[in-house]
Amino acid sequence: IGLIDYGQVKALGERERRRYAKLILHLASGDRRATVAHATGEMGLRTRHMKEDVIYKLLCFFHDRDTDDVTGGRNIQNFMDWANAEDPIEELDDNYVMVGRVALLLRGLGNAFNLKLRVTQYWKKEAKRFLQTHPEPNAFEE
Repeated sequence: IGLIDYGQVKALGERERRRYAKLILHLASGDRRATVAHATGEMGLRTRHMKEDVIYKLLCFFHDRDTDDVTGGRNIQNFMDWANAEDPIEELDDNYVMVGRVALLLRGLGNAFNLKLRVTQYWKKEAKRFLQTHPEPNAFEE
């Protein structure tokens, strides 16, 4: 369970938590292909044109960082407008929207103190721990 902005609460099941932990590790490693493959395969993300570059930047933006290499120097609104024009999202699990919002809020707080945060660098230790303590179940169990 995570507390999200003014009492909004979202509980993720073990499967969603495992998938999100893997996303965090892929983003932290900087492996673009593995990150996009995981998000579009395991997490069900779909965009109109399935452009790897746009998908990767969206994943970075929502779940890791908003540095110029991701946004192209655009502000949040201009970046979202650009991404939507390039390759609009057509399918996205709501569970991951809420978690991505936490990353955005934390980075926004950091920006208020002139800090540029990469949340995956802080979250990767917990992601590894979670995956070690919650291994993939047998296909027949899930």
